[in-house]
Amino acid sequence: MRHVRYDDLRHLGRISLIVLVVVVGVVFAWGYGWISWHKAQQPWVTDLAKFYMSARQYLHGGDIYDEIPYSSFGPMPPELTTTRENFHPNLNPPFQTLVFTPLARFDFRTVYWVWFILSVGCGVAATFRLSREAGNILTHRAGPRIQTPLLLYALFCSFPTLVGLTLGQFSMILYLLVVSAWIAVRRGREVVGGLLCGLAISLKPFAGMYLLLFLFLRRWRLSAACGLSVLACTSAAALALGIDSHLRYLEILQGLTWFGSGWNASLLGFFAPILGGSENVSWVDWPIVSHGLSLAIGVVGIALMGRLAHRSRPRFDHLAVDLGFALAGPLMLLTSPLGWNYYFPILLLSAAVGVKYSREVEKGRRWRILIVVAWLLSVFCYSPVMARDISKPLLWFTYPALDTYALLLMVVAVTSVHLAFLRNHLPQSVPATESV
Repeated sequence: MRHVRYDDLRHLGRISLIVLVVVVGVVFAWGYGWISWHKAQQPWVTDLAKFYMSARQYLHGGDIYDEIPYSSFGPMPPELTTTRENFHPNLNPPFQTLVFTPLARFDFRTVYWVWFILSVGCGVAATFRLSREAGNILTHRAGPRIQTPLLLYALFCSFPTLVGLTLGQFSMILYLLVVSAWIAVRRGREVVGGLLCGLAISLKPFAGMYLLLFLFLRRWRLSAACGLSVLACTSAAALALGIDSHLRYLEILQGLTWFGSGWNASLLGFFAPILGGSENVSWVDWPIVSHGLSLAIGVVGIALMGRLAHRSRPRFDHLAVDLGFALAGPLMLLTSPLGWNYYFPILLLSAAVGVKYSREVEKGRRWRILIVVAWLLSVFCYSPVMARDISKPLLWFTYPALDTYALLLMVVAVTSVHLAFLRNHLPQSVPATESV
């Protein structure tokens, strides 16, 4: 009788879990749809509007980095208020505008929905590919059949994913490119992996961290394919948009002043509000210190990645590639001056690979817990905070800084798993043969 009741309880628990999953999925789908519908009607509050107008300026023979007035999309609704008359400048390289140009021939609402659907598709495809390539990263009891739905929930229940999708960012495309490049490299298809990473770098220069990883791994063919891909994309943009567009891009980058904005998870985004170099009232006004400290920590992180690659490469080729990609993702967002949290979907690769390898080391549970904590910190929801408003210690170290803490914890967890794997899989020493 007890056995029957236990089976009934298990069956009831399974049904309850399925109902909960369905309800949560419906709620999130409704939330994504509702927010996206409003964003499509209000281009003034999206990033896609900047990409769209930059591409239209190119089509009309203008400068893609000219300031874009809010009035380009008509009068702003009274409920939207701003102290600026123009959008923030487009901070993306000319190649991104070239890629976006075919869509600029349509009206904004159409482009918004096409881009939204494309981005969701890229996110789903990348997660399916990640789950299949990583193998069973869960316990054997859980089995691989719930792994892909769980990863999809982890992706789409994340606030950075919501932000990236509804603002119209390139984050999901970058996520798919990196996951596809990782799969190609670990399968030995180095030219394909290099081309995909080169495309990612051409869209988002901070992805150059992967090229550094390839050089540390001494994968010369892979590095050459990546470098040639970047060269080809940059040359295509230069031919289409002119060399002046690249010079203007560098000029725009030199004028950045809002490093301390909320959602900027980089090291500079953390230090600038405290030590100076952003638009807020800082503790001290020493921007050279905030920039120098961010650079120094970034260099240490890159050197650590190189050291791990050097130690792993001769004996554990898959380990070097897997945990190298897992480390390069959070590291590139930390070292970039603007490592926005809407690029955090890429951390799903770091989390999945880190959990997988933690099951092959002693006391790996502590690192799995740290990875989960890092992921939970990375999905935290909070309203955007302008750089000029982060002028209190409470804001310097609390919720606007959670994104930076998440990246740092992910770096620590992945690095620790890597070191533990190397310690636990040292070659066995062969005892010397006694002479007769």
